Amino acid sequence: MKRLISSLLFQVLLIAVSLAPARAAEVTSVLNICNTGNTSLFVVVIGSTPRGTTIDGWQKIDTGGCQSTTVSLHTILGFAIVAATGQKSMQVYDGSLALDPAFIPTEAKYCVYPDTNFHDETAKISTICRPGEVLARFAFHVKPRTGETLTLRIPSDKNGEVFPLTKPAPFPPFDPITLTPAPEARFLIAMKGLAEQQERLGFRIERADPPSVLAEHVYYIRELGVVARPETHAVSVDRDSPAEKAGIGLGDEIVRFDGIALKSAWHLRNLLARTKPGETHAIAFLHGRQLREMDVALEPMPARVAATDFHPEQGWLGIEAESGARVLGVTYREDTTHLEPDDDIQKIGGVDFDGVDGLAEWLARNTDAPMVELQVWRRSAGRILVISLGKLP
Repeated sequence: MKRLISSLLFQVLLIAVSLAPARAAEVTSVLNICNTGNTSLFVVVIGSTPRGTTIDGWQKIDTGGCQSTTVSLHTILGFAIVAATGQKSMQVYDGSLALDPAFIPTEAKYCVYPDTNFHDETAKISTICRPGEVLARFAFHVKPRTGETLTLRIPSDKNGEVFPLTKPAPFPPFDPITLTPAPEARFLIAMKGLAEQQERLGFRIERADPPSVLAEHVYYIRELGVVARPETHAVSVDRDSPAEKAGIGLGDEIVRFDGIALKSAWHLRNLLARTKPGETHAIAFLHGRQLREMDVALEPMPARVAATDFHPEQGWLGIEAESGARVLGVTYREDTTHLEPDDDIQKIGGVDFDGVDGLAEWLARNTDAPMVELQVWRRSAGRILVISLGKLP
């Protein structure tokens, strides 16, 4: 929700999270944070040193002033607002504020102390908050080139979407009747497993929340050190097909078919094989970031399609679908190749797999292989990568 922040009611807190590799002789960059609004800014810096992680805050930036801080790779900036009532909320600015491509909008969240001025050289960056901490939403991921100087000008009184600071919630219990966790609990359960692995190994951890409609099927994959969900998306849409008429576009994610959450492209094909031309079925899909649900009337298969299909008498939707595994959380060792939140894992060991279940089955069949080769669509870079990872214990 975009809102104009009144300077009489709010002051702005700025959180700059620096996750630099801990090497004493590392070449770093300089980040200038300038306050172009009419309220005060307060900055806290979280970063790595040869002695470990350090947190230092809050330093004041007056209206019209700037402050410099040393940053390295993996730096995240966040902004919080304090109302006249004392209620704090994170403010995520429009990405157009940062014209430099080094500043990338992010939805990352980390735990911080909301009120205290502090200096801590033993802190651990986490998404599992301890007593006294809150989960803070961040605004920009900064990826500078070594040695360069960057400047970010922040209007401290406007252009922000506001999110209340989130206090730690009790861990959701299992449903006592079905013994199945609620959809929103599945993600937290999977992330809890990943966080325990990260703490045990002393690795980094990053995460991205799934859309609420996709939280039901989320899995923790220990060997890769990831939390992932299945993704089924359209790789082709026939012209004038029922899918095109319903507004399904190339790359749209198909979420549900007649209320059934899809696990893979093969799952969708099996459901379509049970249909007949003329039937109407409810299809939910993500078009961009918007969830749409349409009643779609299936048609008879065109002759060219029926000649190559195993079920030529079924209803025709008019799409070809592929499935993968979308990474929601990842733990990794610094200075190594690793997966990132929002990566799509497309192949493992050079072969396709059927949903996250298929990914887990491949790993179960290949327990002796110490390394895993993955084909990944990296959204942040807009390209396909082939990376090799060592399995995690």
